[in-house]
Amino acid sequence: MMKYSIHKINILTIILLIILSSCNYPNIPTENQNKIPNIKSETQWLCDIQTNSKISVISRKTYDINGNITSWITYNDSGEKSSESVYSYNQNMKYESRTIHTAGEKCDSVINLIYSYNQKGFLDTITTLNISGDTVSQSMFDYDFKGNLLSKIELKIAQGAVNKFNYKYQFNGKGEVSEIKVHNQNDSIISWESVNYASGERTVKVVNYKPNGLINYVYLYKYNIYGWIDVETESDSDGRIIRRIIYEYEYYN
Repeated sequence: MMKYSIHKINILTIILLIILSSCNYPNIPTENQNKIPNIKSETQWLCDIQTNSKISVISRKTYDINGNITSWITYNDSGEKSSESVYSYNQNMKYESRTIHTAGEKCDSVINLIYSYNQKGFLDTITTLNISGDTVSQSMFDYDFKGNLLSKIELKIAQGAVNKFNYKYQFNGKGEVSEIKVHNQNDSIISWESVNYASGERTVKVVNYKPNGLINYVYLYKYNIYGWIDVETESDSDGRIIRRIIYEYEYYN
């Protein structure tokens, strides 16, 4: 289970979910490392940025006792269901069946995803299949000897397209990732984030930049005593808070 996953449905998610689960990303401080419970469920609430009152659920996940995700339901900001996934496992493979609900459409679309992991437990390939079982796309990942993600190759079967993305990092004096840049096959920057850790606090700030170096968005993640995300705040380039999410957990005893 990826303990410090950051849940953004954008390029930041793709980068950080892989990085946080596979390379030398720092541990978020916890008050008792020996008593970290396994999560049974995680619920994300969209909140009013002025009052912090809950508005609606935007995500709900369940996990088994071993920390493997078993289901994930997402909702739009109006509280309508957007997608629903169920998961199963077999050795180094994870299988996801995802139903996508599109507003105004009479029929839901269903895709299946197969996640393959290498012997070190790093994500190796993601294969996407349509409801007929035909392969739609496949993504392949490559790492260095430390487990840092180096590249991703994305195959779009129907279009006959191949896209390659290279990941480049900067590290601080503690060996923690401090900057992440993603380049396409033309070596153009398509994603750029800096990661800042508050000394003595359970917080991480991720700054998302435009290719020209100007700030795009700022994400602040506060963690609870167990090292799980407690509050996620998104601000614009002027520092105005535009979105806040509160996380709630149910733990196994």
